[in-house]
Amino acid sequence: MLKTELLNPVKTWDDQNAYEQTVKQVVAEFEENFKNFSVNDEIVKAGPGF
Repeated sequence: MLKTELLNPVKTWDDQNAYEQTVKQVVAEFEENFKNFSVNDEIVKAGPGF
């Protein structure tokens, strides 16, 4: 049986602040990298963001 906390990634981290910082960093890196591609605005809006 699957542990329900695995469905919510923040619950798998001991340090909630570290999780939040990592999420923000990954989103920022994704957005920066995405600038290298020429895509429709709808696709950009569908990407991660917090």
